[in-house]
Amino acid sequence: MLKKLFFKHLSVFAQNFHSSYLMLPLNEPHGFVDSGLATFSKYKVNESIRVRYPVDESFPTKFFDLDRCFLVSKLPVENGKDLVIINSHMSAFDEGGLVREKQLELLNSFIGAEYQKGNYVIVGGDFNHDIAGMIDGFESQQNIPDWVFPLNEKNLAEGFSIVKAENYKTVATYRSTDIPYTKGVNYIAILDGFIISNNIEAIAENIDADFKFSDHNPVLLRFRLK
Repeated sequence: MLKKLFFKHLSVFAQNFHSSYLMLPLNEPHGFVDSGLATFSKYKVNESIRVRYPVDESFPTKFFDLDRCFLVSKLPVENGKDLVIINSHMSAFDEGGLVREKQLELLNSFIGAEYQKGNYVIVGGDFNHDIAGMIDGFESQQNIPDWVFPLNEKNLAEGFSIVKAENYKTVATYRSTDIPYTKGVNYIAILDGFIISNNIEAIAENIDADFKFSDHNPVLLRFRLK
């Protein structure tokens, strides 16, 4: 469906979950699942690679969690460098945050190496961390989940920063899924957005779709290469 809508765009897909028949939840099983990360571009992409994140290998988590990864797309820039677009989806529900710590270490190592080459780097996606200092910043009748960890610039590779949306105090990007959505009742937070290298200027906006289509709201980034 997306390919038909963006038929003039190049598309890249990295699979992160495949199941011939997922038996969960037991009262209404998902059935066949084939999902992943997709990047669409109207500009030339020289190279795309899928990088596997470390995941929880314990039983039974290994069989029901996503095969977490990030999708790297490199677009050539006129000055001979690359614009490196990274589409990422990090783990959630990691007790103690140990797996996500390893994932962040891998991501930092990768983006740090690209930045050292003089490339421009943008990481976008669901970080499953609070990236705006708003863990308890929104009205809610639910407790803060124990899996929500903060992510700030001291956790990032040198030369990188988090783009905090201009409307981050009023529009969240994630809502809890353990109960049906009711505004002001569900726990909400900002887990989605962008990390950029310091050779990029950017502004972001959290799009208030009131979680109509998903348990996440979109985030729009406008940027300029320095």
